[in-house]
Amino acid sequence: MENQEKIQSPAEAEIEEKERQGSKENSHWKIDEKSLLEQIDQEYTVSYEAMKPKIEEWILRMKLLNNQKRDKKAVGDPLLFTVMMTVLAALTTDRLDVEWMGTEAGDEEQAENLMYVSDYDYDALELDMFNFLWDFQAAFFGRALVIMTDFDTERKIPIPELVNMLTWIRDHEAKSVNGDARGRGAMRFGGREISLTKREMKESQVYFGYEDLKPTASNDTKSLYDNAVRSEIDASGRAESATQKNITKGSNASIKLLEWFTHNEDGDKVVVACTTDRKKIVRYTELKEMVGGEMKPARKWPIQDRTIYPVPFSWDSISIPDLVEDKQRARSVLLNLSLTGAKIDTYPMYLYDTNKITSRGKLNWKFGKHIGINGNPAGALAPIERNTVKNEVQWVLDFLDTAAQRATAATEQQQGVVADKKALATELNIAENKADRRYSLSAMIFGSSDKGFWKLWYQKYNMYFDEVWEKCVRIMGANGTTFKKFSRDNFIMNGRDPDIRIVSRAVSEQEKFNKMQKVRAFIKDVLEMDKSANFRYALKLEGKLSGLRRDEVDGIMPNNYDEYKAEDENAQINNDNGKAVKVDVSDDDLIHIEIHRKSLDGKKKEAHIKAHKRALLLKKKNEKFATKRDMNTPEASEDIGKMMSKSDGAQVIK
Repeated sequence: MENQEKIQSPAEAEIEEKERQGSKENSHWKIDEKSLLEQIDQEYTVSYEAMKPKIEEWILRMKLLNNQKRDKKAVGDPLLFTVMMTVLAALTTDRLDVEWMGTEAGDEEQAENLMYVSDYDYDALELDMFNFLWDFQAAFFGRALVIMTDFDTERKIPIPELVNMLTWIRDHEAKSVNGDARGRGAMRFGGREISLTKREMKESQVYFGYEDLKPTASNDTKSLYDNAVRSEIDASGRAESATQKNITKGSNASIKLLEWFTHNEDGDKVVVACTTDRKKIVRYTELKEMVGGEMKPARKWPIQDRTIYPVPFSWDSISIPDLVEDKQRARSVLLNLSLTGAKIDTYPMYLYDTNKITSRGKLNWKFGKHIGINGNPAGALAPIERNTVKNEVQWVLDFLDTAAQRATAATEQQQGVVADKKALATELNIAENKADRRYSLSAMIFGSSDKGFWKLWYQKYNMYFDEVWEKCVRIMGANGTTFKKFSRDNFIMNGRDPDIRIVSRAVSEQEKFNKMQKVRAFIKDVLEMDKSANFRYALKLEGKLSGLRRDEVDGIMPNNYDEYKAEDENAQINNDNGKAVKVDVSDDDLIHIEIHRKSLDGKKKEAHIKAHKRALLLKKKNEKFATKRDMNTPEASEDIGKMMSKSDGAQVIK
């Protein structure tokens, strides 16, 4: 160990200061550079050789999607583009919402505040467009990745980054990024090429020793980053010379780096940035996560993958180009052959009798031209008979189009095209419903990746949101736009991470509507038979199912005295000071019991709810306490207090 090369950055004094202040980036900065670089070089070589054919195929497909450099005399078939946009349009018409749920009693407030913060961040991060691009990559490449390792301390928000799959290589034995529930099949290593300026490295505050790095050329045929840029330039029809040039002077000069996710010698997950020749390390970050209030080595990669047509036990899920590419190429060949035949028919060829038409120049056509011939003009000129495009060609074109539609559910109706043949409205509705089911399956699959995304989002807040910070969130409520400040305790839960449920907005609204109809019918029946039913709770539930926020419901039905009193008593119940919380004889016991169920579990909670239940029983037994007016009389209070003190020693009735 003494002879092994070590690198250390930043300076020792700065390291000690960061550790003293509890820096969340790295707990130690000394690494075995030589050994780690040899490990990365071996992992990179294996990954590159395994992924090279796949990446080359993807580059060809990108040109097929938008090939502006095709022969200008030829016709390009847009089948792949049409199917891609149809599928993506169907998947983006419905937003997948995140619902936060507490895992312990008392988490309800944090869960609701998480709804406010996540809704605000959805707009702040422009996740509508971000999700479209993520969906696009998942549909095109079969699997797409989002990395979330950064936290913007100025905006106080996690920063997700979409990976360009043309620059990503990985463990060829991996089945997915983080494997199954037990981590089996998880990626052991993987990474990508990135391009950064020295200014960007300095601003990120995670790079070191980069000052002497030189700007890199952009004509390296083995560079993943350069090949990705070159393929985009080729497909868009820009000048090829742009791929051979790079900025080498000033603060905008770029340096290509290899960003690599792997395990160190202790088995901990790390992200390392090094030069593309794997000779020098300029970043080394041990990946952490917050577990039970403590920072511990990460159990999973901070990377979320998304796939559209997953295949069990395979990273390489089925993509839309897998299903459509061959059909587009075949259609393009047939279309251009048909176009050539149509052009020939437009400019036909003729045979002429040289004995009658002695000069070829006479056949240069002009309107109103008279051609003199020797003899009878009959049979002097005749068109050449040629084969025309046969019906089989149109049949093949239709078959290829139909096959692509069936494979992806991108039917003509979904594309907004009226079918050639007439169909009954019921038949069209059935076909559309079947297609929607197919898209619902893809949306459900996407929902799994959305859940992982929001878990990473919450984890970054848990790790990096400082105790003294406040986050100002815009809230659209019943009283218009308001701004609310949240501290860490307002939305970060003390115990386990919150549970997350991803729901389709369209499906959720329909479910809420159906449940609301049932609740209304139930309330009507109950109120006719049981006058003691909790009518206020039923009305608030109906408001919630109608899609109203809690503040909107509270604006319509503000808390009454008993609700406010019960919430104050919950704070006393949760305060473990050993003092019993008293029950007042005038309390509306049903409302109190409902609200007290939200307090922390314990003997105080059990005793207090038991006292309310006992009060209900005694009030029912004694007819003179049948109405609240009777209970509010001094005599009633005194009598029921005596009865309670004899019947239940856990609580004291005033």
